Amino acid sequence: MGRHASHRSRTERYLDRDPAFSARFKDLVAEVPIAYVTRWRMQLAVTWLRESKVKLANLPQRLSYSFDAAFSRAFRRTIGILPGSIGRRP
Repeated sequence: MGRHASHRSRTERYLDRDPAFSARFKDLVAEVPIAYVTRWRMQLAVTWLRESKVKLANLPQRLSYSFDAAFSRAFRRTIGILPGSIGRRP
């Protein structure tokens, strides 16, 4: 397991401690806990970028990502574009 996987691995271990919780969460929300948390973080990143509340360089740390590259990959996988492509609203 590489260094870039460290954040995701810690989060997955925490969320997957209780298989019954994960199953119930998926039944209620229609996605597994890690997918929900990742999507929520990326939506928060989009909002912050559009409203200029947080600089792009500060987003990974603010969203508890240890590495910029891991954040960028998660953002692109979830949102479909790179974080630098999000335009700021006037």
